[in-house]
Amino acid sequence: MSTEAAAQAPLISWPSEPELPRFSIRADVGRALARDIKTAAEALPRRGLEIGGLLIGSFTAEEVVVESFEPVESLYPEGPSYRVPEEELATHLSTEREGLEVLGFYRSRTDGRLELDAQDQTLLRLLPRLRAMAVFLVRQSKDTEAEAKLGFGTDVSIAW
Repeated sequence: MSTEAAAQAPLISWPSEPELPRFSIRADVGRALARDIKTAAEALPRRGLEIGGLLIGSFTAEEVVVESFEPVESLYPEGPSYRVPEEELATHLSTEREGLEVLGFYRSRTDGRLELDAQDQTLLRLLPRLRAMAVFLVRQSKDTEAEAKLGFGTDVSIAW
């Protein structure tokens, strides 16, 4: 999609606290992310697989706009839980993205929780610290609708 077409794409936006930027995601990107999360949740008979990756797009003081996402593959050393070696995360973070930037990360949970774990804290710590980074958590199982939680994190805390 051209830069001009991307700028015209419909957005889905979430309200935010006055001191935080508005979070928006291109509708087609949101649908693709939801599809990937649902597919992973249905991948195994009991719990499904957790997935995660980077949110890519543009940032202003008023709005974060997710224009794409970049999956970061898990090695699944602990069953279906999302686990990525720190070196792999660092490699993904250092990739050039043609005028777009890493805005934060997304992560699905299939264990019934809607909170960060140690892996998420590591990823948050590795993200560039030019501003607060978006954290998009999704709780999904094959039998229930997805539930999401959005926040902006710094190396110290997350505002949900």
